[in-house]
Amino acid sequence: MKKRVVLIGGGHGLSNIVRDFKNENIDLSIVVSSTDDGGHTGKIREEFNFVAIGDLRMVLNELISDGSSIKDIFDYRFESIHGVNGVSLGNLIITSLLNIYGNIDDVIDYFKRKENIDCNIFLSSNNPLTLCAKCVDGEIIKKEHVIGESNKNIDSLYVEKEEICNPIMLSCIENADIIVLAPGSLYTSVGAVLCIDSIKKAIAKSKAEIVYICNIMSQDGETLGYTVNDHEEALSKIMNKNIDRVIANNGCVGKFILNRYKEENSYLVGCSNPKDY
Repeated sequence: MKKRVVLIGGGHGLSNIVRDFKNENIDLSIVVSSTDDGGHTGKIREEFNFVAIGDLRMVLNELISDGSSIKDIFDYRFESIHGVNGVSLGNLIITSLLNIYGNIDDVIDYFKRKENIDCNIFLSSNNPLTLCAKCVDGEIIKKEHVIGESNKNIDSLYVEKEEICNPIMLSCIENADIIVLAPGSLYTSVGAVLCIDSIKKAIAKSKAEIVYICNIMSQDGETLGYTVNDHEEALSKIMNKNIDRVIANNGCVGKFILNRYKEENSYLVGCSNPKDY
């Protein structure tokens, strides 16, 4: 039997590992974060009261074959056009299909049929949710983009109202052989999925090995000064289950790259104590 592998996360971190997993001989399922409320995704979400679709667009773009005509236009962004300036065409296509079908699962099935995508794809929740963080000092921060810019010490994450999760997604998690937590924003991508109660319960029931691919660089606003161990402990606490294996960088990163990240107040994540650069 093929190994049943579930990928969990959002943003570029998830879409990058989808690129690596999609051609493997496995039974693949992908759970995509759906709480983004910033940027153009946030504007679409507010206008139409939809779930966040930006991270889904990036995953679909990785899964659509290179020979597809839609591949060339999915990431196209409008410029100097009032109302849609900077918006990706892929987001507008998904939005139009949501207006037609009224259900994100049906929209995903549409892409799977049209593009011959042979894996399971789910949003973490099928209804719009507001991500909330309780900080160590007791402060409550609401909305994903605010949490991601707060630079606060976060104690726990939760969503503001009850989630609507696809039962097939929950079954895939429960029956997985391996659950892979993608790199990316610790609290506002990976943690935003793991804090959803139905997903936490499915993970608790699962006998899968849980593997976390740790970020190479820290992220200003969320993980400044974090070590690999800090990343691991944060996610384990959010999902109420220990991580079995962590994949972390122990190689060298060029000074040119480090200097570029330093301009964004981002530094190499060490396996023990953070280093000074």
